[in-house]
Amino acid sequence: MKLNKPTFTTLWNPLTTLHLPHGKNRWCGPGAISIITGLDTDSVSRLVRSFTGNTKCTGMTHNSFISALRMCNIRLKPVLSNVDANGNAVSDLKNPTITKWRKDNSYKLKITDKGYHVYVVSAGNHFQILQGEFFIDNIVRDFILFDDLKKGKRRKIRKVWQVLIHKNGIVVPPEAQKPKPNPKRRLINKLLKKAKQLNVDVDVDYWDKDEQDISVWMYVSDEHERIYGDPWIDQHCFTSYADCIAALAEEESRRIDLKID
Repeated sequence: MKLNKPTFTTLWNPLTTLHLPHGKNRWCGPGAISIITGLDTDSVSRLVRSFTGNTKCTGMTHNSFISALRMCNIRLKPVLSNVDANGNAVSDLKNPTITKWRKDNSYKLKITDKGYHVYVVSAGNHFQILQGEFFIDNIVRDFILFDDLKKGKRRKIRKVWQVLIHKNGIVVPPEAQKPKPNPKRRLINKLLKKAKQLNVDVDVDYWDKDEQDISVWMYVSDEHERIYGDPWIDQHCFTSYADCIAALAEEESRRIDLKID
């Protein structure tokens, strides 16, 4: 018996559930992905940076936007594409405003037996989302009636996609997850913060790849040593971050006793 290969429509269903955007990243791309997936925008930023190699996630290309959603088990089905083979926007006559597109495609925005379908609109260098009579993006940050929208109705559309979700649901890629706290990194940060407060120079030497065998050298400034003396005399090398923090605490106490600002 020959088995039928699963088709696109059997694996992917229209998305009908959205979320309010949340997170510190306020750009439209991460905001739209947050609305679709429920991830916070900081997780979206980590996800995007994992494959773009950028240090920040600000403006997003269409390809980056689509790729990030694919990693979350979300696909975008093109409904309208107003770019030529070179990726350039075509004439305004073929770039309807969002208002015009909604009017011409009102049947797409009507409720179905499974709910309202979701559409991502790229218009005015901005990602925004339509669902039924409602509009949401990273600026309004809540669902409002499109007719009540004060700005953006006449943005010229470049692309529209229908949002589809895999039958297995949304996944959170490892790349989007916040790294687990590193106890060693906390110690290093504490050491560097305290050293900066006391104007102490810190130099770390690593003797193996795992950074387990270390030598940390600490020195006060020449001027401080000349006036108040060297707190560590000739013992400037320490073999653990904890020992360094303890030595800095002793130096801080010494300065309090000597009434050194």
